[in-house]
Amino acid sequence: MILKAFHLQLPKRCLLCGSVCRDTHQALCTPCLADLPQLKTGCSRCLAPLAGNMSPQTILCGRCIKSPPAFDQVISFYPYARPISDFILRGKFHQDLASLKLIGELMAIRFSESNHLLPNLLTPVPLHPYRYWKRGFNQSTEIARTLAKFLNAPLEKNLIKRNIHSVPQMSLPAKARQKNIRGIFSTHRRINGEHIAVIDDVMTSGATANEIARVLKKAGASRVDIWTFARA
Repeated sequence: MILKAFHLQLPKRCLLCGSVCRDTHQALCTPCLADLPQLKTGCSRCLAPLAGNMSPQTILCGRCIKSPPAFDQVISFYPYARPISDFILRGKFHQDLASLKLIGELMAIRFSESNHLLPNLLTPVPLHPYRYWKRGFNQSTEIARTLAKFLNAPLEKNLIKRNIHSVPQMSLPAKARQKNIRGIFSTHRRINGEHIAVIDDVMTSGATANEIARVLKKAGASRVDIWTFARA
């Protein structure tokens, strides 16, 4: 018991530089937190990069104008660059749950500083049962759990179901991703006009986000936002 109590009193060390964190609830020290890369302005709907100095508050990218996505807005907080990408890769492929908790905490902090509306509920992008069995956890669920706790928001972990074990999106070219993901998701219940935020670690082509939003809207969601830690 004495050893356990001593361990609980040890100061937290920054996950990046190893220095002591003055805030015991924070996994990064203040200097490392301030040095994280900033996401550049982008399309007001999908956050794709915009040319020139166009305002993201009123400008859509050509893709969203030509083929409006099913989701209403993408909210990402960091670019997919180091050390942000390191946190994601460590959490997803090396079972580093501390990194996933950090991701959720950083997202909660950045969201609290914004003027975005808090949705009726949060829900993670699901894994197929086979992939969940191989990995042992769903990184999006771990992130969403921390987010829900910090924002005091309802979390429905199993709202979306992945019915088909498809080829990983990252292994496909952009044009093939939408076809690969079509029809593989369903919902566990009817949605009664709720505003839903779908939680994931990173958004690349947006094909998965668009398909999930389409399914949620078909089930009755009034608004679907996509929250990701990073935008590639």
